Amino acid sequence: GHWRRRAASPEVLPATFDGPLFVILAIAGWVLAGFNRWVVAWLFGVETAGYFTLAANIATIAPSMLGTVMLQYLQPLWFSHVPANASERRILGRKVDQAALLYAGGGLLCAIAVAFITPRLVGPLLSARYVSSLAFVLAAGCSTVAITTGFFYQILLLAVRRERACGPVDLLGAAALVTGSFISALAGREWFIRWLIFSPLVPWLVNRPLARRALRLIAAQ
Repeated sequence: GHWRRRAASPEVLPATFDGPLFVILAIAGWVLAGFNRWVVAWLFGVETAGYFTLAANIATIAPSMLGTVMLQYLQPLWFSHVPANASERRILGRKVDQAALLYAGGGLLCAIAVAFITPRLVGPLLSARYVSSLAFVLAAGCSTVAITTGFFYQILLLAVRRERACGPVDLLGAAALVTGSFISALAGREWFIRWLIFSPLVPWLVNRPLARRALRLIAAQ
């Protein structure tokens, strides 16, 4: 019955969705998802890239699933009401901040737990030939947390109907992560690992301030 029911005034998507913006953002997300593997292959060799890929396959599951569950649960609440004034937008911004912080904390705990458990899986689950991948497990998990945290601020901008602002927020956040990975890898493997471990700070230094600025611009218009 609900499928047959017609809305009195059907929603019309903003023209932003008809343009190239979200295609570009999708390509940027694809690059971001694979860039660390590519840079490892370029600078450290394909064998090391294989170890990094195995580590990423192990390390990304728990943080990414946590982020998916949280976003799927919270999105209906955030989209249920378009904030009508600056006060409501600030309230929504605080809710997204709290959720992103909760996710970041939980995701990092997941990454640490997986890094702690993985060495104990060598033998019963992992071949001893892949011991070299263990050095990348924590770094790969932290990188997943960094990427996923940025999604919370994309959802915030969509919820307040600032679709165009997703461009600079997402692209600059992705550029920061990609640039940091490349420069740190040039400095050496240990610097690359350290960068990935600290990369969850990037969305708090780039994505969040830019998203909050977009919220303030709504009030100024």
